[in-house]
Amino acid sequence: MYKRRFNKLLGKAWYGNKYAIENLDKNLRPAIFATALIYLKTEKAAEEISKKVVSEIIKYKSAPVREPFRWIDEMIRNDCTDYLKLQEETTPYESAADHVICDSGLNFIGQFKVIDCLNIFDEKEQIILVDRLFWQCSFIMISKMRGIPYITVMSEFRKIKKRLKNFLTL
Repeated sequence: MYKRRFNKLLGKAWYGNKYAIENLDKNLRPAIFATALIYLKTEKAAEEISKKVVSEIIKYKSAPVREPFRWIDEMIRNDCTDYLKLQEETTPYESAADHVICDSGLNFIGQFKVIDCLNIFDEKEQIILVDRLFWQCSFIMISKMRGIPYITVMSEFRKIKKRLKNFLTL
């Protein structure tokens, strides 16, 4: 979603425009879910965070957001960190990753769920994959956001595509 369209929908959503709210939810939730899944490793937790972040976005009313991707990514990271801290406080003997994985209904490709596809990559590759496929970021934007050289992002994404293609054809 482009910055101008995002800010226009954000302004309308704050005033209660149902079309804008539904459009923001439809366009952002899968990307937010996939990003949260990288940090939390469970679909139940990622679904909870994605709902929370979308509601935070819709409630936001201030000047237009200059860099929506960074703003949303920071919100996701903060909410995931808070969630993990809360889990550590309430369940000291088990990690958040030990919770039951539920079916969120968000498919990645065909019958494979997002978690099935993300588990075959390390965290750096997961972030590049989610940024490129779900957030539809350019290689340059990923490079700037993540502090990874542009050439590295491109070459990593080529490797990711090959591994993902092999995984999906099994």
